[in-house]
Amino acid sequence: MYFFGGLLLQVFVCFTSALQESNLNSSAERRLRDELLQGYDKNLRPLKDPKRALKVSINPSISGITKADEIDQSLKFFQWFPMVWHDEHLEWDPENYDGIKYLLLPSELLWIPDVFAFTM
Repeated sequence: MYFFGGLLLQVFVCFTSALQESNLNSSAERRLRDELLQGYDKNLRPLKDPKRALKVSINPSISGITKADEIDQSLKFFQWFPMVWHDEHLEWDPENYDGIKYLLLPSELLWIPDVFAFTM
């Protein structure tokens, strides 16, 4: 949780936090994971052309109000920041991996945008 100028903010990233071996239930999944992450650098923006801008969609929503104070005219609440972007370095042809279209990876291995929140 982060506290910014009277705003209590909890930031969540929509990724799985842990990769379990049960998710890698086939040799195709294991091969896909290994090939995708070989040479992957989570410190670089996920674009093949670094001159292009990366579109990150953010859809903030308040998930609950924890305190409302009329006298101070203040409000404390929890807020979600689901983010969506396309990582061009994590693309594959499902036909080459037994038709696998989705793969769960731990967020600590992937590029994640920096998020800053402040009040005015």
